[in-house]
Amino acid sequence: MSYNKIIFYFYLLSVILSGCILSPNLPPRETTIPPKNYLNSNSTSFYCPTEWWKIFSDNYLNSLIKTSLLKNFDLKQSMLTLIQLKKQLDIEKASLYPNINLEGKIQREGKYLQNVLGEKYYSLTNTYSAFLITSYELDLFQKLSAQRVAAWMQVLENQHYLKSFKQSLISSLVNLYLQLSFEQNKIDIYKKILKLEEKNLLYLEKSYNQGYANLADILAQKQIIENLKNTILESKKHFQDIEYQICSLMGKYPQHIYFSSWHKFSKTKLKVNPGLPSLLLKSRPDILAKENKLKKLETKVKVARRARFPKITLTGQFGYASTELQNLFTPTNALFRLAAGILQPIFQAGKLKKQEDIAILEFQKAEIDYAKTILTAFKEVELALFLRQVIDQQEKHFSNILKLKQKKLQLTQYKYSQGQISFLELNHAKKEFLEALLNKEKIHLNSLLNQVNLIKALGGNWG
Repeated sequence: MSYNKIIFYFYLLSVILSGCILSPNLPPRETTIPPKNYLNSNSTSFYCPTEWWKIFSDNYLNSLIKTSLLKNFDLKQSMLTLIQLKKQLDIEKASLYPNINLEGKIQREGKYLQNVLGEKYYSLTNTYSAFLITSYELDLFQKLSAQRVAAWMQVLENQHYLKSFKQSLISSLVNLYLQLSFEQNKIDIYKKILKLEEKNLLYLEKSYNQGYANLADILAQKQIIENLKNTILESKKHFQDIEYQICSLMGKYPQHIYFSSWHKFSKTKLKVNPGLPSLLLKSRPDILAKENKLKKLETKVKVARRARFPKITLTGQFGYASTELQNLFTPTNALFRLAAGILQPIFQAGKLKKQEDIAILEFQKAEIDYAKTILTAFKEVELALFLRQVIDQQEKHFSNILKLKQKKLQLTQYKYSQGQISFLELNHAKKEFLEALLNKEKIHLNSLLNQVNLIKALGGNWG
């Protein structure tokens, strides 16, 4: 071997090895440490079924959720995106296998030739060929494998996002359904109060005709009635808006929604301990999605780094070539070629290094996003548990108020039967009782919504 060849191969080997020792300078991964009350709790005394909305035992609600999971347009788009990513994963898997192609070619070549007498003439030649071509890239530096892993992480990320979207869809639908039922109950209570106020107006008008009431009282009572009518209209408007939101989630044209009476919903509450193990939050699909995104981007950093390594390919061809089509596939026209090639990037004006830097920056951004998602999860759980305690206290408070108003109403009815108080005082006591009942039902609605939000904050199910 000549001296020049030795120098050339030594230089080539140095370039290859210099590419292999390049490694991304990834910073140490930041971690979000859960509170001690999360880590120290090993309680398993709480449980939520996977189909948690069935704790309300409402067939209408179950039907709405089933329809939404089948017909929601955003959900359909997400599912198509997942299918698309799975196809992309199959493409990345295919890159690990040889490519086999069949090539047929007809070539017509014309050129000037010179015979032995020195005369020039123009010659036309047809060449027919058929080759089976195989090419394969050796994955010595695991670049193709890393691309496949990144594609798989992308699929997992999208799967968890899809699950997260389903949970958000279901929780939104349950919240709207509960609000719809409550809104109808509120309208019914307001109508009862309106009837009381209309009776008061008739009583005042009768008293005015008899000289026992003045005109100002009648005008004030009419204003109260008009305000109540406006309140009922606003509630009906809100009721209609909730119905249309539910239809939108179900992928349907706005229409009437069948729902159960508000009084059907029980006060069932999930028994959740204050000290939750942090493993519960790891079941949240949004956290799992961010975690897989982080792994995907970490793998892409490796892909970007390995793009600076040599690319080694093997190529093989076998086929036939002939100037006569009828003799193309005769053994004497058989040809084969074997080739091995190596491509080592030398100078691209820093392009590959910048691509690696961009991949590292994307990884760092995803790392921050991952930490933010975990903190948000802890915040949502803590807030839901805190509101749960507040709502429990409010329920006791308004239950006591309702009992007092009920006793006052009973006493007022007795006094009215004895002729000790007027008809207006009796209706006023009835109105106070209905208002106290409405306030208590509002707190009950908040309690149910809090249960839904807590289930969602804990990842949809646990046990």
